[in-house]
Amino acid sequence: MDKYTKFLLTVIAVAMVEILFKDISIMDANAAMNVQDYQMFRDSLQDIFYAIKGSSLSCN
Repeated sequence: MDKYTKFLLTVIAVAMVEILFKDISIMDANAAMNVQDYQMFRDSLQDIFYAIKGSSLSCN
């Protein structure tokens, strides 16, 4: 388990260094939501809210 953890942390560290010294800079994204996208997002959040509100949670 210790070898796996060290290997995983090494892979993550190498990836972070590569991202840090990458030549290509990340540009800002310009995203816009039209009315249909906003309504779909709002309706989805309402569905999630009602599903959570309607479920009875009990901790034993």
